[in-house]
Amino acid sequence: MANKKTHNQPQSEGSIHDIPFQDAQGNTRTLGEFRGESLLIVNTASY
Repeated sequence: MANKKTHNQPQSEGSIHDIPFQDAQGNTRTLGEFRGESLLIVNTASY
């Protein structure tokens, strides 16, 4: 059996539609509100 590198990725259940976020007004929303729409999701985090 070959050694495979694995990444430590968190295991999660559900879908991308369950992800909560805060909108520009500070309200908590989920991506499920946009189901069926085209979305461009941008990761703006930096280190």
